Amino acid sequence: MAGIVARVASASEPAVFEYRLTESGRELGPLVEAFGIWGQRRIESKLSLQHLDVDLLMWTCGEA
Repeated sequence: MAGIVARVASASEPAVFEYRLTESGRELGPLVEAFGIWGQRRIESKLSLQHLDVDLLMWTCGEA
């Protein structure tokens, strides 16, 4: 296992767990960003409400 994500018990709710990037996971940030930039340059897509991925959008908003 590469130790990219750590499972941590919530301080406020004992039955709830949070997942956080480790230092190793954060080191992957530039690679993920580079893949995104590459995809924006190389992959053609027509944006429309018909092609909207709501799950991806909400997941992305939660990372901000």
